[in-house]
Amino acid sequence: MTRTRNPSAAALGLTLVFCLTGCSGRGPSEFATYRLAGHLVPEFPSNCGECVLGLVLDGTPVDGGGGAEHRRFYLDLASSDFHFRWGVEQVVEIESWNEAVPAGLMDDTGLRERMVRVVSEHPIVAGTRFTLPFRSGGDWSINVEREGNAVRLRDHWSSVLLRCSDPAVCDTIAAMELGHQEFRVDLEYTAEDGVVLAQGVTLGL
Repeated sequence: MTRTRNPSAAALGLTLVFCLTGCSGRGPSEFATYRLAGHLVPEFPSNCGECVLGLVLDGTPVDGGGGAEHRRFYLDLASSDFHFRWGVEQVVEIESWNEAVPAGLMDDTGLRERMVRVVSEHPIVAGTRFTLPFRSGGDWSINVEREGNAVRLRDHWSSVLLRCSDPAVCDTIAAMELGHQEFRVDLEYTAEDGVVLAQGVTLGL
């Protein structure tokens, strides 16, 4: 007697094999180490070019990072042992992987990221200067609030107080239209977390 194989059973077997290898829609994980700047930058995260611009982490790969590129991360990727502090440079390990996303989600590249651990911390000497560039275009989630002789930049996740060396500097920053003008602010780290000193504003990047 000759037995014939049930076609539906064969199809089920192939489906099971396929699911074991990829039905989750998640690709393999990659790990890289980044040096996070001691300040946030006004940009969108690297994995979401259509997202609103906010204050994000600025990461440079350490020792080439195994082929990793310079990246920017939202604060919400942080692990429980990570606390961002202005004026403190941190070296962290990041896990990244790709997930399948429904068609039509133009602002979702499918790239997922998670902070694994903090490798080291390095306080930056008070008085060290840096620059924040504000580019034009895009949707901005950052609000500018005047507080006496200071300006506070605030988004959904964080805020920073820019204490001005001269009231005119605060006036200039507060008058800028985010997303419509390109400018950069010259800043200086202080010994206070969440407070930097604004030294001047320059139009253009």
